[in-house]
Amino acid sequence: MADVCQLSGIILDADGSPRPSIQVRATIKSTQQDQGGQVAAGAGVTSAPITGYTDDTGTFTVQLLQGATVLLEIPEINLRKEVLIPAVANADFLDLI
Repeated sequence: MADVCQLSGIILDADGSPRPSIQVRATIKSTQQDQGGQVAAGAGVTSAPITGYTDDTGTFTVQLLQGATVLLEIPEINLRKEVLIPAVANADFLDLI
């Protein structure tokens, strides 16, 4: 099995209240400009998005392959950014954006 990074974060309202049930989505991006494929951790990877949701404390976690380039989307906060998942066991999404 390939190494994964647990990406986590917290989503709050402007008043500091936690936001439950906010969708977080990550989709593997092509590793080549000519769209020649999606590869991470020494394997081909599907383009099916990985989806998670915030819990009652506004916290979310998603498990992603280390070294993968993903399109990270959190529509509720207008975030849509391509990021490289680091080669670490745990990371905060704020450190990647």
